[in-house]
Amino acid sequence: MRELDPRNIAWKRMLEERTCPPIDILCNGGTEVQAHLAGCSACRERLEDSSAVYAVSRTCKNKRQSPPIIPGAVCRIKRDAAPNGIYANHSWHNPPLVLVLPIDTKIDGMLRVAQIHDASELAGPGDFPLTDNYADCFAESWNTWSAFVDTLEYRGMVSQDIAALVAARAHAPRPQIKEDTVEFWFRLQELKIGRFFGKIAKTREAEHPDKLTVLKAWTQKHVANFVNYWGCHFLPVEAVV
Repeated sequence: MRELDPRNIAWKRMLEERTCPPIDILCNGGTEVQAHLAGCSACRERLEDSSAVYAVSRTCKNKRQSPPIIPGAVCRIKRDAAPNGIYANHSWHNPPLVLVLPIDTKIDGMLRVAQIHDASELAGPGDFPLTDNYADCFAESWNTWSAFVDTLEYRGMVSQDIAALVAARAHAPRPQIKEDTVEFWFRLQELKIGRFFGKIAKTREAEHPDKLTVLKAWTQKHVANFVNYWGCHFLPVEAVV
């Protein structure tokens, strides 16, 4: 009997983690859940095995105060960060773990993060192994996006040196991965998850007072340059701001 490729097993597990409904949604049912169960044997097994566990675990909440979220912190994106829910385009988008990076966003309360995964079989160029309690995980320097601190749930801490390395590599071009490989489809799916949650911060960023202040200053500067260049001094800068 031929052994299965570990990368294919890791890819299947990754899809389940990222796109199958969370256990509470699975247990509560609904139209989308029933449609999903019809084609997902893994979730049918989860539902059989976990209903009793969920009934107990839903009452166990962690009320400990979280430490400050700083570069090197490992966080989970809160599920309620998505204002329209985590179900979109016929798929769930389960909140990933992220690594907080030492990158200044110039927006109060907004951080830059790198997505994290633990499928070491699928790690490649641009992936950085983590340390401490997350030594089996890696940060994806090719998949970074912005998140507001109030959408992050603290989970732990790793070396700040690793966070600095990931941040430095995040500005480089994305590594080229051969198409139609497991690694290629893995990265494509990870970027899809990143875009979904990164869009939440982009929407808030556009309405943030700090962003509007920066935009106004940029507009004033460039309109003034335009006016001076063309000698149109009769047009006050304030008229277009």
